[in-house]
Amino acid sequence: MRWQSVHIAVVVAVVGTVSLSFLVLAIPLAQVSASAVPRCSLRQLAITAKGQAGAGGTDGGVLSFRNISSRACSLTCYPVVVARGRKKGSTIRAAHELSGMLGGWDWNGLPPKPKPPVVVLAGNTGFASDWFQYSENGPAGYTLFRARTLQVGLAGSKSFVRVRGMVDAAEGKMWVTPFVPGRTGTDEPTTTPSRLG
Repeated sequence: MRWQSVHIAVVVAVVGTVSLSFLVLAIPLAQVSASAVPRCSLRQLAITAKGQAGAGGTDGGVLSFRNISSRACSLTCYPVVVARGRKKGSTIRAAHELSGMLGGWDWNGLPPKPKPPVVVLAGNTGFASDWFQYSENGPAGYTLFRARTLQVGLAGSKSFVRVRGMVDAAEGKMWVTPFVPGRTGTDEPTTTPSRLG
């Protein structure tokens, strides 16, 4: 009789845990706190550089981050973007800017400056993106840093993914905007601190 009671208690505990798991999974992703979603790792992401655009002497492209894992993950603030020059060992690292001529976060430019959003990427389908930008114009006698390869990583990680991306940066200066939801690299703040990508 004693062993039967222990067995029944174990079965109830397991069933209760499984039921609780189903309840958690049933909550829509939009209602899950962004802080509860783990940060994405590079292994969860497919990273690509999209095209080339320019306006007012500023050129650049959109970096796209797709969640290829089955679990939701999140991205916030800025990626690490390093342009690899044509000369061996020559590199420049992108500075952080909320927005630029081509787009970014807080594209409307109205104060106060908001913090970058936490972008939650749904499993298998979620996207985040940002712009890498640079100026092709500089003062008299300026030089261009030319690159055709970018190394892209995440803050706090020593790993990088190489992607094709053209850079012709005057005086070797470029910048990158924060992660935003979707594939355009541009979004505006809302009253909610997190966004779904």
